[in-house]
Amino acid sequence: GIRFMQYDATRFGGLTELIRVASYCRVHDVQIVPHHDPQIHGHVVGAITNGFGLETFPNKERDPLWDTLFSLKPEIEDSYVHMNDEPGLGFEVDWAVAGKYAA
Repeated sequence: GIRFMQYDATRFGGLTELIRVASYCRVHDVQIVPHHDPQIHGHVVGAITNGFGLETFPNKERDPLWDTLFSLKPEIEDSYVHMNDEPGLGFEVDWAVAGKYAA
């Protein structure tokens, strides 16, 4: 059977859909480990009983945007994501950096 669900709310349905998927998974004893974007998914994983972990790529070569795109973001230290207590989702985009990648 399936042991872990790697849902991505940034690609499919947003946070509301992630909560629905997590509820369905909980009934079937499946753990949630969302795909990437801990600044979004970390809040839900911390709030649900079947949140197992977060996939992250805090490597500048693997994901150069994670290092530079945000002026405020969760901290990743010793394999743990530390969410902050700022309002909303707790991250801020550095719009000067975002402008460099605009199409």
